[in-house]
Amino acid sequence: MANSGNKKRKFKVQRRLGIELPGMGRPGALAKRKYPPGHHGPKSRQSTSEFGKRLAEKQKLRFHYMMREGQVKLFVKRSKKGAHLNWVEDFFTLLESRLDNIVFRLGFAPSILAARQIIVHKKVLVNGKRLDIPSYVVRVGETVELVDAYYANAIVQQTRQSPRLGLPDYLTLTEGAKPVGTVSTKPTYEDIPFVLDKRFIAEYYNKTK
Repeated sequence: MANSGNKKRKFKVQRRLGIELPGMGRPGALAKRKYPPGHHGPKSRQSTSEFGKRLAEKQKLRFHYMMREGQVKLFVKRSKKGAHLNWVEDFFTLLESRLDNIVFRLGFAPSILAARQIIVHKKVLVNGKRLDIPSYVVRVGETVELVDAYYANAIVQQTRQSPRLGLPDYLTLTEGAKPVGTVSTKPTYEDIPFVLDKRFIAEYYNKTK
């Protein structure tokens, strides 16, 4: 029953935002009800203020990557410190480079939350060493894999057979008895796996320092 309730909450969030967010796991949130929660039919969505639009785009990021607002702001601040021209591009690179997202995008976990659980239980290796920090930013050239025994896990096997998303261009995956992923290039805004207006993200966090 708990899993059923969790699924309903995730679907409700995606219906409210009007988009399926792959990082939240199972698809189908908009399959039957493409209108927001609380509506009793497919009525047109109410017009949204400029602030409302910026907020909605920010919420897409937060729920897809399963991050608290404070965590998102830390990445914004980190991006602004290192950015030479456009901090927003660095921000998207950092988000996609998080270890929990990499594990998810490699098809080792059905959602980002599931990937995070695998990591904190020390089932993930980065460059051959166990790492239990989901927010770790994986650098170009680093490898990500699971500990040997965990490849036999039923959820891992099922996910590898039917991953939520295809492998992005910035990752390579060496198949075999023990698949190993490698970050081959830096991810960019174009690698975000759902429709997002980066202008609204820049405007929403413009004053964050």
